[in-house]
Order: sequence, then C-alpha cells, then structure tokens
Amino acid sequence: MIFAMKKFNLFKTVFFVVLFFVVSYATYKYWSPPRSSLSLKIKRELEDGKRIKAKKWNEIKAIDLPVVTTKPPNSLPRETSSQIAKRLEKSMQKFKSLKLDSLEEAIKTASDLIDREPDSYSSYKAKLILLLTKEAKFHQDIEDNEIEYILGKMAEFDTTSDKAIQKESFIIAQANSELDKVEARIDELEYQLDTLETEEDFEEAPLIQHELEQNYLQADRIEDELEDKLIQNDLAANENLIEIPFLRDLAKKEYLKVIDDADAYLDEYPNSLAVNFILIKALQLNGETDAARDIIENLNLDSTDLQKLQNRLSETSTPEEYWKKFHF
Repeated sequence: MIFAMKKFNLFKTVFFVVLFFVVSYATYKYWSPPRSSLSLKIKRELEDGKRIKAKKWNEIKAIDLPVVTTKPPNSLPRETSSQIAKRLEKSMQKFKSLKLDSLEEAIKTASDLIDREPDSYSSYKAKLILLLTKEAKFHQDIEDNEIEYILGKMAEFDTTSDKAIQKESFIIAQANSELDKVEARIDELEYQLDTLETEEDFEEAPLIQHELEQNYLQADRIEDELEDKLIQNDLAANENLIEIPFLRDLAKKEYLKVIDDADAYLDEYPNSLAVNFILIKALQLNGETDAARDIIENLNLDSTDLQKLQNRLSETSTPEEYWKKFHF
C-alpha cells in the first residue's frame, strides 16, 4: 500500500512537471503579448477625449508682464515670456542652418519657455524639432524617453477646435514644387554663407543674408497656404506626431523595427495613409520590393490618396534628411 502511494505521488509529480513545461513551451511558441509602439501609443492618446487647451503662439509673444523673481533687487530682471518666445522664433526661422552650439542654446530657450508657459504647444514643437535636428544632422545621441515625453505632451493638446492652433500643430512641411525650389535656393545661400573665405566674400555676406531671409519668409508663406488647404479639407496635423517615431527609426536604418511597428499600427488603423507610406518605404529600403509592390496594389485608396502616396514615395530625399522637412 505504501509502495503504491509513493508510486502514485511520483506519477503525479512527473505529470505536473511535464504539464508545466508543455504549457510554458506552448505559451512561448504560440502566444505573444499585444504588439505596441510609440506611434500606436500616441494614436490612442490622441483619441482620448480629454484635451488640454493650448495657448496660441501669438498670445505667448504678447505676454510682457513683469516676472516675479526671488533674486536681489540689484540683479538683472528676468526675461518676459514674450522676449523668450521672440528669441526662440528667430532661432526656429533658421534652425536648419544653426551650428551645434547655437542649436543647443535654442533647445535651452525652448525648455525655458516650456517651464514658463507649459500650455504652449509650439514651445514643445520647437524643442522636438531642435532635438531631432541635433540627432539627425549632428549625429548626437538623444534619449528615447525625452522624445517620447515631448510627443506624449503634445498629444494631450486640443489642436482641432481652433484654426490658429491647427496651423501651429503642423510639424512636417507639405510637398510642393514651388516650395522645393525655394528650399533648394535656401540650401544654396546657406552653403555660400558657410563657405565665405576672402575679405571680398565677406563683403557679399549682407546681401546673401538678406536674400536668405526673404526666402525664409517665402517658404513660410507657401507652407501656410498649404496648411490652410489641409485644414479646409479637415485633415488633422496630428498624423505628424504619429510619423515622427517611424521617421526617426528609418533615419537610423532600423528597418525591421519600423516594419514590425507599422504592421502593429495598421492592424488597428489599416487606412492610415501616413503609416502605409512608412511601411512601404521601410520594405523598399530593406530590399523587399515585391512585398512593397503588393501592398501598393492591394491598398483600398481613392485616386487622390493614391497619387499622394506615389508623390511621397518618389521624393528623392534620403531618410536621414527627414529633419529638413520640419516646419515651425
């Protein structure tokens, strides 16, 4: 009897040990947790009904009230929000041509303004653009959690109920042949300024700088017109926030990660034109041209959206240059 009980206990122990390993293996082999990504997280945040009212950029520039400070009376007065905002705006007008030290100073200015005016959407936008430019142009490491934090904060704002805020929320400039020509001229002029050598060259600097500033203004005007059309067509700029993590990974050549994250996103939102573009681009860059072609052929898009997709895919800029498309 005792022997039979021991035999039964041994059998029971072996049975449960085997069962444990079978279940563990099956779980490992056939079950995986729901896929997620930063872009998917931002999309879900954007769909949350709770939104923060953003303070308009022009309102920030108008704040000239004295700043309360604990510094001694004989110390220099702190800058007003208006002064900081105008200084930041000046840097953002030429952020693509800033040297690294000037770029870092502009990042600090954006941080100061965020501390002062936490309801300013454009302050976060400026800091995001500057950080990503520093990373992509100068190959400086930027912490993932810092980018995630800024994108998360930007996703909390209401950017749809006010036209001025809607226009502020665009980050990625829209494609346009006229704009392409202006930006090409800006690149030429910035290169001329960077390569001045002789005294005779430096005498031309004011003329070059003047033409450069005129082209900056013209580019802003064209971008504003394009954004006005998008707003009239009820196209949300918040898609830009969703694209940023993908574009950042493409610039780092992390194509498999982009493909996996885009697949996860499209499982929930299959009609996203922006993310379908990202997936196709990543497949092409990864050498999977047949898979990319299959996706294009099977997309359920109208002729207008299909043309937009083809236009983006035909752009000649490299993924590493995505920061050049930013617009403040």
